[in-house]
Amino acid sequence: MRFVTTCAAWAAAVFSFVVAQEVNVTIVPVATGFKAENTGFVYGTSPLLVANDKSAADGGFRTFAVSNGSSFQEISHLKTGRSKIVVPVLDIGGRDLIVNVPSPDSLIRVFDAKTSKAVESNDKKQLGDWSAACVWRSPTSGESYIFLFGKKMVVQFLTRDTKKRVEVLEVQTFAAPIEAETCAVFSAGQVFFSAEDRPLYSFQASESTQAPEIQTCVSPVSGKCSKNGFISDKVCSCFAGFTGHDCTKTTCANDCSGHGKCDGPNVCKCKDGWTGPDCSFVAVKAKHETEANGGDGDDPAMWIHPTRPDQSKIITTTKSDDGEGFGVFDLEGKLLQHLTANEPNNVDVIYNFTVDGRKVDLAYAACRGDNTMCIVGVNSTGYLSDISGGTQALPADYEPYGSCTYRSQKTGKQYLFVNNKEAQYLQYELTATTNGTLQTTLVRQFQGGSGGQVEGCVADEGAGYVFIGEEPLGIWRYEAEPTGSHTGVQIATVGDASGLHADVEGITLVPAKSGPDGYIIVSSQGISAYLVYERAPPHKYVETFTIVDNEKKGIDHVSNTDGITAVGNVLNEDFPGGLFVTHDDANELAEGGTAKEASFKLTICYPDLHANMHH
Repeated sequence: MRFVTTCAAWAAAVFSFVVAQEVNVTIVPVATGFKAENTGFVYGTSPLLVANDKSAADGGFRTFAVSNGSSFQEISHLKTGRSKIVVPVLDIGGRDLIVNVPSPDSLIRVFDAKTSKAVESNDKKQLGDWSAACVWRSPTSGESYIFLFGKKMVVQFLTRDTKKRVEVLEVQTFAAPIEAETCAVFSAGQVFFSAEDRPLYSFQASESTQAPEIQTCVSPVSGKCSKNGFISDKVCSCFAGFTGHDCTKTTCANDCSGHGKCDGPNVCKCKDGWTGPDCSFVAVKAKHETEANGGDGDDPAMWIHPTRPDQSKIITTTKSDDGEGFGVFDLEGKLLQHLTANEPNNVDVIYNFTVDGRKVDLAYAACRGDNTMCIVGVNSTGYLSDISGGTQALPADYEPYGSCTYRSQKTGKQYLFVNNKEAQYLQYELTATTNGTLQTTLVRQFQGGSGGQVEGCVADEGAGYVFIGEEPLGIWRYEAEPTGSHTGVQIATVGDASGLHADVEGITLVPAKSGPDGYIIVSSQGISAYLVYERAPPHKYVETFTIVDNEKKGIDHVSNTDGITAVGNVLNEDFPGGLFVTHDDANELAEGGTAKEASFKLTICYPDLHANMHH
């Protein structure tokens, strides 16, 4: 692993001679009306400001003419998709470029900075949730390298012109201690990066693929290595995707898993039904998608009609001010109801809960808007309504982030779990007073995972477990009874053989009709895919699937996946083996562009999943 160090000593040395001064700085907005986080400059006689646009409908990047005026004139606006990453790369083959990585498809796009027109490139796709990028030009070779930062990882690329096209070649990937929010490169090659409330870190950029330590090569990119690697001591060190003594052969991860062919360096061309960087993901097409609703959707749940499963409903949450509350949809995705609530996030359904001598169904979520647990009633047709005691207070200064439910098969008692970002879990017993008002009693609290940010959780009521997702690290299992152990068991780790990537988001469970079998499904946001594990310990990894474009129905693929739910019940002709519902971050439209409002994708539980499940 490349050596990464905190920079406290460096900062002390740099600033030891600085005398504190007070100055007044006037900050004037020069470009407004869009969501930007990262900017860069293209220098020259007509300098440009380049900025990302991470909005849903207008996402991509924008360029502005730099001037001494009070505002910069917008030169171009390219709607490539919701983007965090846009970075200028200067003087590649005599022209300045703009490199953009939109979140919906993670395709590295290259544009001419002067004309804003797309430049032919090798169409490199780099799955991940990327947060920062910076460029280093080697003073030795003049080659330009991009460092792309993601979830505790950095990918280094070489950007070069081959006269026929621009190539963005992966050099190596190495770990980082944090997810960087910003980075900068000094002329000497020191790359500095940090994030909010985190130390400043650095590493030394070099023309090497040697991850364990930093080395200075005898020669930079070498012709003896076919310009596809570095040379040191007469031995070639090939870029990722190249092999051989002279780096002339291309290679792909896992040989494309037997489901495709290697079509370039680390570029697999997958057979129908397969996708992913190494063709190991099962490609599933959505049968329906929900009508667009609300600004920032998150988690869905299923309510199953007791006698007419085809009349079952999908309940979703919107956690943003724009459209905050619950949505109710039919099995074709038609919006039937919207019920306002204070920014609910994760939602679960509780069946046959006793209130005032009656059996009622409920929907429960953690509400971020007012820091409460919010509960609504579900009537006999799946519609929602307010209920007495539906807002339950949490401790002062406790800000909920995720939630789930658990019904004890030992006692029949109903419990609500809620957690904050710091992984402090509170477990409440839910009861009702004699007059039918809901009430909660705190019965347990514990620290989940290793203390990293958590959100998704799901209970296995048959086994007495609760599974939680620690976003940067993995999946944990805890005993769900209030008297259970506070020590968890980690069942999957980010970066392990299953291919789990950060952030670990939604978790759902599909039990077998009887016995311990079934599946745990986990949403891996960094790769917009879903990993399947066996329900029974030791929770072996089964496979990974993702949702791809259904061009026939005009339904787009899933990007930046978040909350999920799944059931194995027979519902209707569209979903004879169950239903899987997932949040889609960038709702791309068939006619082009991206909708401002969110959607959820509906697909079958494909054969490998619905076999042996509850029917």
